[in-house]
Amino acid sequence: MKRAATRVAKTQTSRAGWSLFILVTTVMMSCTGRGDLADGYGNFEATQVTVSAEGNGKIQFLEVMEGNRLRAQQPVGLIDTVQLSLKRDLLNATKQTIFSKSKNVLSQREVLLAELRLAKIDLKRVESLIREHADTQKQLDVV
Repeated sequence: MKRAATRVAKTQTSRAGWSLFILVTTVMMSCTGRGDLADGYGNFEATQVTVSAEGNGKIQFLEVMEGNRLRAQQPVGLIDTVQLSLKRDLLNATKQTIFSKSKNVLSQREVLLAELRLAKIDLKRVESLIREHADTQKQLDVV
């Protein structure tokens, strides 16, 4: 049993020696004194992502750091929406004003059509009176 233990110890010592030899050799070969030359060449690529807001305004806060992982639709900042809400309210008020004026236009149209019908009736009446010499040309000009 003593022999087996001695063989294992020698094998482990031998492996440690080889490991140390390989390590020293690697270090010696990598330290060649060419400090100004690069050890390797290659290209590094990065994925650039542009994040934009759906609206304009002053940024109230922005809580994102380079390298953070974000989920889709995750809010990371807030834009001051006071100007946008005021603009929306103004547009809604303008829409209501135009809608109420359009109702007036329709009612005015009906009034004007009724006046036109009456004016046509008056014109026919005056023309028939002029044909019968019962009215003057001046009255026709008035109508």
